[in-house]
Amino acid sequence: MVRKTVFWIHLIVGVAAGLVVAMMSLTGALLTYERQILAWSDRDQLAIPNAVGERQPLADLVAAAAAQRSVPAPTAPSKAARGCGRSLRPSKAGIVGSTSATRIAPRRAQ
Repeated sequence: MVRKTVFWIHLIVGVAAGLVVAMMSLTGALLTYERQILAWSDRDQLAIPNAVGERQPLADLVAAAAAQRSVPAPTAPSKAARGCGRSLRPSKAGIVGSTSATRIAPRRAQ
């Protein structure tokens, strides 16, 4: 009698634990493909209709966007905005275009 009771308790607990493990495995596998599943489910809502008419030049589109924002059209950045021609060169650990011979030394672990 005791053996039969232990068997059924073991079976019920084992099946319940197995269902929990199976559910966690299934949801984990679904989370792996979350982006692909969402893209598949939203494919009809994100569709862009075919454009009607001719393509417009980029300059006209930029001018139209600037007119709507009431901001002047973007221009090329000035030399001051570009950092006076200096830029960091990570491969040589130095600054390109600088007048000084300053080098950036890598930090050592302590």
